[in-house]
Amino acid sequence: SGVLPQASNDGGMVDVVLAVDDARRWHAENLERRRGDYSWLGSFGAEAVTSVQGRGVYFNALAPVRGEPGRLMKYGVADTDAVLRDLKEWSRLYVAGRLQKPVVWAARDDNIDAALRNSLDAAFKAALLALPSHFDEPALYEAIAALSYDGDVEIPPSRRGEARSG
Repeated sequence: SGVLPQASNDGGMVDVVLAVDDARRWHAENLERRRGDYSWLGSFGAEAVTSVQGRGVYFNALAPVRGEPGRLMKYGVADTDAVLRDLKEWSRLYVAGRLQKPVVWAARDDNIDAALRNSLDAAFKAALLALPSHFDEPALYEAIAALSYDGDVEIPPSRRGEARSG
């Protein structure tokens, strides 16, 4: 993501995840306001968008960031219940995996905060189990980041090393 400085990042694409109470309703309203953010799928309406919400999140990619000409973002929308389920159960380890990396919060939610604390604690412990008896701090961060990359069957093995790229 382009929100936080990284060695492998030129500050370009910004990743945003929105947890909303009703993703279908949110998409219906957003399609009225920002239809250009959606792929061809948006032509079929909010029901179609939410029916293909892979991993519980539907992303609009290459959306312009208002007030920052030339800057793009991709924003994902998920039902708050799906976010909580992923944080608590690692049911998809998609949103939970993204939140195991450094993030900037625009708004906070007590339930998500509590579930996130537990998820981060579990990620820390899982990473410790995967590491040798002697390791350094960067190795710990890589092991935590690798949990979501290595566990994602949709990421080709050739791209899984990205957890170590920045």
